[in-house]
Amino acid sequence: MGMAFRIDPSALVPASGEIRLSGRVMGQLGPAEQLVVWVLRETANVADDASAARLHRGFRLAFGPRSMGAAACAFDGLRRCFMAEPTRAPRFCPLRCACLSLDEDTLLHALAAAQLGDRALHRTLTRRFVGDSSRLQLWRQSRLLAEVLGRADLLLPDVRLVELPADAPQH
Repeated sequence: MGMAFRIDPSALVPASGEIRLSGRVMGQLGPAEQLVVWVLRETANVADDASAARLHRGFRLAFGPRSMGAAACAFDGLRRCFMAEPTRAPRFCPLRCACLSLDEDTLLHALAAAQLGDRALHRTLTRRFVGDSSRLQLWRQSRLLAEVLGRADLLLPDVRLVELPADAPQH
């Protein structure tokens, strides 16, 4: 079974081209977060056979032959939610950029909330990307993606956890 990736890059990149950075870089991310950012960036810029081949290899490595189709469908569903209203779509940094955009960072947190089943937090984090008519579909696609990631042991860190300083008192 072959996978096809045909995305109109202009559908996910605002005309202004303005990308606000989050202050985090790829090196600070865990494997699951790096994979999600890479796929989002790669699919936002699919324009040739080489990028489709990279996606195919990446899905095969991350999810294995049995689950790679489900993973591709989950990411595709997520992108379709954003494409419903291109003017609100998240802004992604270029593929090989070390920095994370504010939107990429927000999406990572929203997908982590979906993995935890926290619909309220997911809704709060994604409200600027989709209108009311697409909100339920975005939640469903996020949950589907979270499930596929979870089956591959790719867990996104819980944004609600706070790292304690090293000298914090132990209980």
